[in-house]
Amino acid sequence: MKNIELINDLLINNEGLITTEEVLRSGISKPSFYAIIKELDLKKAAHGVYVRDEAEIDHKYILQLKYPKAVISHESAAFIHGLLSQRPAQLSVTLNTGINPARLTGSGIKVYTVKEALLDLGKSEIQDEYGRSVSIYNIERTVCDIIRSRNKLNADIMSGVLKAYVRRSDRDLVKLMLYAKSFRLRNIIREYLEILL
Repeated sequence: MKNIELINDLLINNEGLITTEEVLRSGISKPSFYAIIKELDLKKAAHGVYVRDEAEIDHKYILQLKYPKAVISHESAAFIHGLLSQRPAQLSVTLNTGINPARLTGSGIKVYTVKEALLDLGKSEIQDEYGRSVSIYNIERTVCDIIRSRNKLNADIMSGVLKAYVRRSDRDLVKLMLYAKSFRLRNIIREYLEILL
């Protein structure tokens, strides 16, 4: 009974979501946890992640739990930052090279990779629609990512993102050019900006 109360407390604190890792850290064994899952009728949201039946599944947060280094990027970051008006069909994330993205791509997530030294460049945290903190690239990094991946994206996406970026009053061209230097995109970005500004 004490284990069920502990699990219920964890579910309340996490707004209806719990991970096997969290449960094991609290001292409950896997067999006991699996019995409680059945008893409480918890639903499996992802490998090692369970939710109450009434809880909405927060896919971005679950992704962060499973892949702490994953950062929301490219089209998804552009949409969240208001640089794209249409929500992308797939969630886009960036991981460092060397991590096998097969499980993510198999679940419908678009995965980009970058050298580990560049993974945290422009990384920030936002509150998602469920009020949970998730990692996302800032606006300038997002612009660099879109241009860096221009051959893999629809030309309208790149054009729309660049036009939306130059119209923003909070744009930071100095930061954009610093990031562009890291990705060896300075000349390309400068050409685009000369046309648009």
